[in-house]
Amino acid sequence: MTAVNAAWTRVGIDVGSATTVAVVCRTDGLWQPLTFDGQPWLRSGVYRRGTGPVLTGAQALAAAMADPAGYLPDPAGRISTAAVPLGDGTVPGVHLVGAVVRRVLDETERRCGGPLPEVVLVVPPGWGPPRRALLREAAQYAGVREPVLRPAAEAVAAHGQAIDVPVARWIVVCDLGARAAASVVRRTVTGYEVLAEIDGDAGGDRIDEVLAIQLATASTATASTATASTAPGAPPEANSTASSGVDSPTPSGASAQMPAGATPTDAWHDPTPVDEISDSNPHRTARTSRARPVAAAWAVRMTVRAAKEATASTPAVLIPAPVDSNTPGMSPGGVPQSGVPATGAMMVITSAQVQAAAAPVIDTATKLICQAVQAAEVPAETGCGLLLIGGTAAIPGTADRIQAGTGLATHALPGPALAAACAATNAGRYEPSPAPNASQPQGILANIRSTMAPTGPKPTTAVPSWSQLFAPLIPALASMLLAFHAVMSGYVENSTWAPDADRYLGINDGQLAMAAVLAVIASAAVGANYGPVLRPDQIPAGRQPPAGLPVAAGLLSGAGIGVAVAALYAGIGAAYHNGPFVLRLIQSTLVAAIPMAAIVAIAAYLIFRGAPEPEIGWGLALTVPHPPIVLATIAMAAITLAANKTYPPDFMATWQSAIFRCSGLLLGLATAYLIAERRRTQIISAIPLTVIMMLIASYNTAKTLATIWIVSLACWWIRRTWQIGAYGIPNDRRHANR
Repeated sequence: MTAVNAAWTRVGIDVGSATTVAVVCRTDGLWQPLTFDGQPWLRSGVYRRGTGPVLTGAQALAAAMADPAGYLPDPAGRISTAAVPLGDGTVPGVHLVGAVVRRVLDETERRCGGPLPEVVLVVPPGWGPPRRALLREAAQYAGVREPVLRPAAEAVAAHGQAIDVPVARWIVVCDLGARAAASVVRRTVTGYEVLAEIDGDAGGDRIDEVLAIQLATASTATASTATASTAPGAPPEANSTASSGVDSPTPSGASAQMPAGATPTDAWHDPTPVDEISDSNPHRTARTSRARPVAAAWAVRMTVRAAKEATASTPAVLIPAPVDSNTPGMSPGGVPQSGVPATGAMMVITSAQVQAAAAPVIDTATKLICQAVQAAEVPAETGCGLLLIGGTAAIPGTADRIQAGTGLATHALPGPALAAACAATNAGRYEPSPAPNASQPQGILANIRSTMAPTGPKPTTAVPSWSQLFAPLIPALASMLLAFHAVMSGYVENSTWAPDADRYLGINDGQLAMAAVLAVIASAAVGANYGPVLRPDQIPAGRQPPAGLPVAAGLLSGAGIGVAVAALYAGIGAAYHNGPFVLRLIQSTLVAAIPMAAIVAIAAYLIFRGAPEPEIGWGLALTVPHPPIVLATIAMAAITLAANKTYPPDFMATWQSAIFRCSGLLLGLATAYLIAERRRTQIISAIPLTVIMMLIASYNTAKTLATIWIVSLACWWIRRTWQIGAYGIPNDRRHANR
């Protein structure tokens, strides 16, 4: 890792239907968007001719001006197509998406000085396992060895930081991009789960279509007026220059450009019914694969889209006027062969015009949200609000219109086009949740509150998973077993040659030290697994805590409790044997427990500073594997048991030695398990460790054996801490050593 990219740890990529956005993120949570061709987004369209390379962004658009047949504006919509026709050849859809990802990675390396260790890809709403696998394959085709996939809705719900969602409550995430997708997400103890998702053609593409039809109609009407005014015999007052600012077409002009019986509103109405998202949805495939322009070519649509986005911050925008495709020198759709309108006329798109064109489309998106909530079958009173993401959400008035139609408190996230990429990049663990298979509700109701009376079941408290319940249990039981067995097996001897001398306490100090260390380990596991659960239900606005604060606080609390339990073991031992042995026993327990607690505290600090949470979760990642704990506990207890009983001479000569050898074998295996992380390395290191420990195992060397095992346990935590601070814990369950 170079000095330039040392601060940047991961890049998040959101490949959309129209545009692709990407952000680079640091360990402290700071992020910056990547720019492409001078813009904070990359056009998703790709171009290829013959056997040449796949072009992206502005290069693809420029090449498509001369050869439109080789251009595909939405490669993500064709990712499952084995052979996408481009020009005079075919290309797999996975390779086309991979070309877009590769372009983002090239810009990342240029911006950060080298490749980043983690690449996060946003999974669009409704993409099930088949298309997720294809998205992973596309990233691998682009050169990413182990891409991380984050579902968009779950990531935004967890890291949108606009609405606090307590456990067992739900929230709606509406992605208004080229299309519209409404997802109902519920928070659980372990993360977030998607209850229902519904997709519809009610996004930016439809708004662009409405604007393109309006502008083409107005341009044609203006051109006809100008032609008529210059005809011989025309009235002098009609012989004037065509107007260059047309806000909207007249109703008659609009009807002239539409099929008989159609209305201007019908120009945007999709005859395809709204269906819930699924990989097998034929309507979605048809809608994403067919050509969208109705009254203008896709090149004009690009111009309209740019103007629409500009009106979010500018009252009015000038664009070249579309020209009738029947005009000589024009390509289909009214685009001049040179790419510049022959007449040089300009038209005006205003913010009010964009809002008027978007109104019916946003109303359709509102109905999709109502249907999604109905399909989720959640009580209305447990809803927390609605989050808007996607470029279309930036249109002024969108959030207010949706809130009026749904009754949900609606928040458009800042920079909505980048919201999914930022949330996925900063997201923690998300267990994959299957795509819902709820049936399509019949009818569309206008308001969620009127369709969901609070007659459903009351919300219930989420139940922790079994892994969370048992993760801290094994080290806790092992700690108590070792501590009380060591105390009960100890003995006190009075000096026979000096009656006034201090009494001698015979106890396995190594076993007591292991019990103290395991108390810290168990308490840290409790903090890592249950820290997020203790998050307050309500957080004041503007005081959103860091994402890693619950886990960091849990680890610090666990480390302190573990040290206190270790000191308690010393006090119990001294009280049981009724002698002045507290200082000696405290040395045996705290000398081992305090360094381990310090390592845990360092890990907590790094998590608090913004270390990325692995997919396996902090709880699983920071819980010491159970096998080495069980093996070491059995071995040390067996050594103490064999040395503190009176056996016949024949037993002392044979079975006691055998118990020591077997205990050394178990301790060697437990030590190798902790020192190494890979299975092959564990096997190689186990051979010398088991041989050495079998040879030296005895009651007199028990403290030495315990020290070796405690050091290996510290090595495990040091490795975890280094992974957290350097590049993050690998997103692989194999690293949990289960």
